[in-house]
Amino acid sequence: MRDVRLRASQDAEEAADREEGEAETPRTREEGVEEADEDLGKKIQAAREARASTMDAEKTGYAQQVLEELQRVEWPGAGAAFTRTLLVISIVGGAGALLLVLNAALAQVSERLFGL
Repeated sequence: MRDVRLRASQDAEEAADREEGEAETPRTREEGVEEADEDLGKKIQAAREARASTMDAEKTGYAQQVLEELQRVEWPGAGAAFTRTLLVISIVGGAGALLLVLNAALAQVSERLFGL
């Protein structure tokens, strides 16, 4: 797409130059394109460097905020953590057992109704 636009631009410049009688050489136009590409490359590089430095500052600030937040947390003691862990395991096990029994009962009902 860029080549098509570049060629159209070059054709327009050639037509204008012919009208004025000042035809440019193709080499001069190519040098102009190369200079424009170099300028664009420098701008892109500067933008990347600025973005990288901003991101580094944001990461440092974020990490510091995380550490501050972790210091504010009231962590449970070992006994409380153990008790809560057992509670979660027993609730999950109980729910699993309940679903197993319910599945077996529904399978029996399904067999009697549909004879499968």
